[in-house]
Amino acid sequence: MDLYYDKDIKESYDLIDELASNKNLEMVASVYDCNSAKVAEGYCSALKIASTNITNFPLIECICKHCNHLVIDTGNATNSDIENVLKFVKKISLNMRILLQYSPTRPPMSSSTWNMWRIQEMQEKFKTPVGLSDHDNTTNQALLSLGLGVLNIEKGIMSDRAWNKGVSDSAHCIPISKLDDYLSTIITARNGLQFNPDFLHNADHAKKTRSGLYAKTDIEAGSVIIKEDLVSLIPEMGVKANEIYNVVGLRIINKIQKGDPLDRKNIRNY
Repeated sequence: MDLYYDKDIKESYDLIDELASNKNLEMVASVYDCNSAKVAEGYCSALKIASTNITNFPLIECICKHCNHLVIDTGNATNSDIENVLKFVKKISLNMRILLQYSPTRPPMSSSTWNMWRIQEMQEKFKTPVGLSDHDNTTNQALLSLGLGVLNIEKGIMSDRAWNKGVSDSAHCIPISKLDDYLSTIITARNGLQFNPDFLHNADHAKKTRSGLYAKTDIEAGSVIIKEDLVSLIPEMGVKANEIYNVVGLRIINKIQKGDPLDRKNIRNY
């Protein structure tokens, strides 16, 4: 959310803080003056610098005194702007955690203007985590950004009443009644992108879906295995199908009935 200092709006901060807590979300605020930064410090896990203030070093210095985690909206900033602000923040606050926020174009601009590749370019060039300021009226920008490795996604929300009236920013915000659906879609996609090595290398699962070697006909004890004696079938119960040329020419120890899997323990010298 955006915060401008007003001594009478602490109640609003409390309401937003309660909403964030109920949704298991952390609160982050864009602040535009030092007093706002001081108030937001008690509620937010991070403070955000709007893209319009990316060169406002006096304000940035003040904001850095009230947070340990800083979000920098890059907006239309040049690489030089980003480099300069990163150097400045690191100079005045060595332990500051910094997140760069990428902001694509908003409706009615088409998806061809989003330049989502910029996320990866920023990650590589500035060696800093990058998030997304989602300005689309669907989940498309958010889903694309997840695949590009963003650390967070910012999404504008407003009351259903304001959204239905089409007030300013409604084109790229969502009504609060749709927040659960939005979060569910994002969380599902994020979970699908997580790497699960245990599932990937599950040997038992692999055996159930891969081919093994079976006796195509009865094979007598002491017989030399020939290719024509074998057939590959699912599931893999003994020798793998890709080992066929390793076992051809070797001898069977005990007779194998037609249809039985080829057992490596029943192959001499294998």
